[in-house]
Amino acid sequence: MGKEEHQGTRVLRYGGGVLLGGGVAFAAALAVLLACAWAVSMGYAPESAGYQLAVGACVTGGLAGGITAAVRCARRSLPVGLAAGGVLFLLILTVGALWFQALPLEKGGLGLLLGALCGGGCGGLVSRAALGRKKRRK
Repeated sequence: MGKEEHQGTRVLRYGGGVLLGGGVAFAAALAVLLACAWAVSMGYAPESAGYQLAVGACVTGGLAGGITAAVRCARRSLPVGLAAGGVLFLLILTVGALWFQALPLEKGGLGLLLGALCGGGCGGLVSRAALGRKKRRK
């Protein structure tokens, strides 16, 4: 019975870490998009670069969320970072469907998905390298 409780708390810790990482990723992506919108309105970036800026925001948000989730979970950092990137993509998909009555999959959603997953995976790997995980010795 103790092992089941231990696994239950582990699942909750991983789930909470992934959801927290997804929320941090979404907030970071929105902040980057706000800065990109300012750059476009001031003339520093062309309007035609909107898709590239959106994918860059997904990568940056996924990186921040992947690092947050992997640090919180402390093990299995690559899958946790990828899951945080997936949560970011699902949040973007939900916002697009609810507020704009359009799915991002119709217009370049694959780039957003790959950007979020790559950012989350890189965040997981960066957190593993930064924390200096030690390998087990036999």
